[in-house]
Amino acid sequence: MDLDAGMKEKLRLNRLPLSVQWYYLNSDHPEVNAMANSDMASVKRLIEDFNPGIIILADDQANRLMAVAPELKRGRRIFFIGINQSPASFGYSRNDAVAGITNVAPHQSLLELLAHIHGGRDLRITVLGSDTELGRHLGSRFQRLRLGPHRMIGVHYASTWAEWQAIVQRSNQNSDILLVTAVHGLRNNDANSVVSPAEVIQWTEAQASVVQPVGLIGDYVPLGGSLSLIPSAFYRGSMAMESVLQWSEPSRQNSMPSISLDDHFDIGLRSEELKRRGITLPLIYREAARLSSQLYTVES
Repeated sequence: MDLDAGMKEKLRLNRLPLSVQWYYLNSDHPEVNAMANSDMASVKRLIEDFNPGIIILADDQANRLMAVAPELKRGRRIFFIGINQSPASFGYSRNDAVAGITNVAPHQSLLELLAHIHGGRDLRITVLGSDTELGRHLGSRFQRLRLGPHRMIGVHYASTWAEWQAIVQRSNQNSDILLVTAVHGLRNNDANSVVSPAEVIQWTEAQASVVQPVGLIGDYVPLGGSLSLIPSAFYRGSMAMESVLQWSEPSRQNSMPSISLDDHFDIGLRSEELKRRGITLPLIYREAARLSSQLYTVES
């Protein structure tokens, strides 16, 4: 929704004559190549009937369409938003008219946030995510980042609910910060069901009695988390549409926008929960969370 809002804000100000059509993939399908033939056929038919000059593809799942059905990109320009893998992994090459925005780990903003937690002293950090593509991608990124005075204890990927619970409990003994990279897809202990993300987040917050969880995913605070730091979807949408509109100008037909990396971010927080944990952040963080529509108080 935030990505859409950013794109539509730029469209509202646009004066170029153009026509835009929106399509949302069925979120029940975790992988594009697992979609039924009828679903894939409907997507292809939509694109072929509308015959767009530019296709904007948001996130990895949508960009896999171009790898599964490369004929769709012939004669068209492709702009990707928020991919976690390299452009080449989706079949994009130097010969394609492709540009876009990759996901950026909020590195510097995280270091600045940590400076306000527990006095900014040297912190021990554990990274935890479900054993999914998103969890592993974010985990590997933070494993490579320099964390200044802080120390990385470990990066973990849990497949089951029991594994997740054990890692959280262990983090209470050896860590100050728990960076949460993904909460979807955890198999229940009977292996016949999946634990809901809300249950994972709320249990983690309740059981993390010593360690402070920090979500790196957009729905962490809305589903019950106390603190999150995520790339700004609204800004990515706005920047993407602005680039595409510039690309659409007749004078720039042969000038592709460069891949943009930016550190704009959204803050999410539950102020009373942080206060209960003995954490007081500068008021600017509260205002940032309000502007991100992710400030949760007792009153709200």
